[in-house]
Order: sequence, then C-alpha cells, then structure tokens
Amino acid sequence: MEAAVKGLPPLPAVVTRILEETEKEEVSATQIERILSSDQALVAKVLRIVNSSYYGLAGQVRSVSQAVVILGMQQVRNLVVGVSAMGLIEAKNPADAEGLKALWRQSFSTAIGARAIGKLRGFGEVQLELLFVGGLLSNIGRLFLLAYFPDLYRQVAELASFKGVPEIEAERPLLGVTHKEIGGMLAEHWKLPCDLTALIRAEEPPRDPMLCEDYHAIRVASLLAECGTPEEVGQISDASVEAVALGPSELEWLRREMEMRVRAMAEYCGLAA
Repeated sequence: MEAAVKGLPPLPAVVTRILEETEKEEVSATQIERILSSDQALVAKVLRIVNSSYYGLAGQVRSVSQAVVILGMQQVRNLVVGVSAMGLIEAKNPADAEGLKALWRQSFSTAIGARAIGKLRGFGEVQLELLFVGGLLSNIGRLFLLAYFPDLYRQVAELASFKGVPEIEAERPLLGVTHKEIGGMLAEHWKLPCDLTALIRAEEPPRDPMLCEDYHAIRVASLLAECGTPEEVGQISDASVEAVALGPSELEWLRREMEMRVRAMAEYCGLAA
C-alpha cells in the first residue's frame, strides 16, 4: 500500500509553491495570481468553482487576485489544493468513476459542514480554513482505495456490513492499515502542512486543543454527510456530537445546509450525480 502511495505523482509544483507562500506572514493576491498563472487549467477550474452558485458570485470573479480579495487567501489556497488532489485521484476502471464522484461529493459536504460548525462555534478564519481543507481531504485514503484497489475497497464494505461495524474497523484485518493511515501517507507524500496531515490521519481526538476541536467538527460533519433524512440524523450517537455542543434541530439544519451547498458546488467540480 505504501509503495502504491509513493507511486502517485506529487502535487503540481505550482500547488506546492502556493502552500509555501500562504504559510508566510505577508503574501499578496497578485503574487498568488502570478504563481498560478503558469497553470491556466488549474486557474480555470478554481474560477469556475468561485463563480458557482455556492458562493453566490456568478460571473463576478474574473481573476485569481480578485477571488483572493473577495474570498480570502486561505479559501483560495484550499480550493487550489482540493482541485489538484481531485485531479490526482482518478479511477483506473471507468466503472468505479461514479462511486469516486459520490465519495468526492461526500468529502465536499464534510468540508462545508466542518467549516459551518467552526463558524457556529466562533473559530477564527485561519482555523475555519483548516477545517475546510481538513474535511475535504479527511476521506482521501478511502478515495485512494476505491480508485486503485477497488476490489479490496468492496471487500472492506462487505465485511463491515456483515459484521455490522464501521468500515474503518474492517480495514485493518483486510488491509493491514486504515484509510486514515493511508490518508496520512498521502499527505506526507504531497508534503502538506503538519497540522493538516495530523487531521487527515487522526482516528481519535488529537492532544493539541485546537486540532482536537477541528477533529470533532470534521467527525460530526462526516457523519452528517452520510445521512439522508432527519431520522438518520436523530440516530447519530457519537462523542464528537457532544463535543461540538449542537442539538438535534441544529444538526438537521446543518445537514440540509450541507446538502444544498454541495449540490451547488458539485456541477462546477464535475461531480454532479
């Protein structure tokens, strides 16, 4: 599994530079646009998403620097990372393409929900953006499995269903690792920031207080992303729900919000059902 992860191409050099620049205290919108200008295909994808109904800016944003001014540096960076990761995880078998799209939609839903939870709890902007990209890449290991080891992926699902346990509990007996560990390998392979890598890999609340808050928000958003009805929301029983201090009505509101917003974004990412 580790060899297969290392066999993936690295994130494009332009994305690595964006990550490095946005970690600095001072970086300008024009500087980010200048770096991105070497990959016009990536620029086009980012602008399509920015102009989607999700942001309510249809047709208004014509340049990356303008997107940075309106949305903020971190949000644009997160879109760049997300779009690039999507381009690297592609189904080998066309028959698995729809399943991969569904998992990406769920990942976007998790990202949207995690950021919304952070906003409800009054988190700062930097933490909100870490929540978004952490939620977006929280299932990257599962996406990798479906794309490159679809038979093993289905065996995990079947074993989990047979035993009546979460899929992560069926992964280690079959794979020797969990999808969270695979996600951590991918994050290291792509040289993602340490705090983001820790969130992607985490199977339980981290010791760091801020990352622990982020873990709980992403965990709750992920659970909601798997729900399709208010009844399913009412059946969620998880310590992270208590940690984010949201009641049943707030969780159901959030589920509907996630559903609406991910639908608005999906068609612009090529993920429409």
